[in-house]
Amino acid sequence: MFDPFIDAWQLRNLVMKGELRPREVAEFYLARIDRLNPELGAYMTVTADRALGPMLRRCDYTASRIQ
Repeated sequence: MFDPFIDAWQLRNLVMKGELRPREVAEFYLARIDRLNPELGAYMTVTADRALGPMLRRCDYTASRIQ
């Protein structure tokens, strides 16, 4: 997919150019947390619904305006 250690500005540029979707980015990092957190214990609580919720609502709104 992409380098998980990419600089935020580079990630933003990829999203702005349409090479990545915000949902892809969020799901990538959520999957990475799911995979690595059992060993690392870096997160006590992961709220994927809160991470994806606003973005999904915006995508739905944008799609409804296009149709």
